[in-house]
Amino acid sequence: MVESSREDCYSLAPLLRHADELECRAVNGQGGLMGLINGWETSIGCYTAWEGTLPVAMFGVSPFVCDTWGIWMLGSDRIEARAKALLRISRQWISELRELNHLHALMDERNTVHRGFCERLGARVIATYPDHGFAREPFIHLYWSKTDV
Repeated sequence: MVESSREDCYSLAPLLRHADELECRAVNGQGGLMGLINGWETSIGCYTAWEGTLPVAMFGVSPFVCDTWGIWMLGSDRIEARAKALLRISRQWISELRELNHLHALMDERNTVHRGFCERLGARVIATYPDHGFAREPFIHLYWSKTDV
């Protein structure tokens, strides 16, 4: 796990899981590369998980609304094979974010792997938006309170 660079966005984009690519297209209408670049540019912390010379996932935390923060993650198909290691690292990372008031994530409701990952990290669904983003797809709003992490 290393701090991300802009080049990591270009390395990971062609390897993104189909569900992550669909989620990005639903949000921005442009796809995974723009999702990665936007995440990297807006994050106060952005990290890339590598397996040898291939990126497995990028994740970060960005300003959300008011005094809240949005957690995001996009990954390759290797993310499922590395799930235990990513969960361990993510639990540590989220616990370090306790100083932030509230943590949120918005995700495509169809992205069940990502949803399960967030729920295993203590997130709970607080809302469903039936027509979110550029493509007006159903999205869910997950939330971690300080006591959840």
